[in-house]
Amino acid sequence: MRPPGQEFSTGDGRNPPGVSEHLFDRHLHAVSKNWEAPVMGEVKDLVRRWEKSRKATRTIAAAIPAGKEDFRPAPETVTLGQQVLHVASGEKMVRDALTVTRGKWEWNTGIDLEHYSKTTDILAVLDRETEATRGYLTGLADTDLATLIKWPWGESTLGDLWYDGIFHEIHHRGCLVTGLRVAGVTAPKIW
Repeated sequence: MRPPGQEFSTGDGRNPPGVSEHLFDRHLHAVSKNWEAPVMGEVKDLVRRWEKSRKATRTIAAAIPAGKEDFRPAPETVTLGQQVLHVASGEKMVRDALTVTRGKWEWNTGIDLEHYSKTTDILAVLDRETEATRGYLTGLADTDLATLIKWPWGESTLGDLWYDGIFHEIHHRGCLVTGLRVAGVTAPKIW
């Protein structure tokens, strides 16, 4: 339920057409009751959400037909293969900055279409990076998620950094689905 005094409106003090206060409160309650908010400080929750996202990404990536890895849905867009490789490369960059290079963010991880040009190669590197990230995440303690991290885009907690990574992956998975459709491929259902 809304906190007392907090009004939902269209900005002019009125509810949207056809939406009564009672109906809106019932909808808000139903949505909030079914939504699983991230519980910061719990590695198991982070890993569960990351695993769910990665499984979906892996399923969609496997639908890239041989010979379509370098397909661009429009000029100056990222190819189908690059969408997946970017996710794998980004995770490697983050893990390395946190564990290997200690604060140095290396953009060129060697995970690119030049080195991984076939769908089978793309899936293999995604699987490799998935295992490496799983090992990293499961090795964290709940208290680690509150650690403040400085990264090229600002500061955040380690937990927020990894949750943002999940959102980033979802974005690229959506781009991949759109690209597959433009290429005439029906993307597998993930939900």
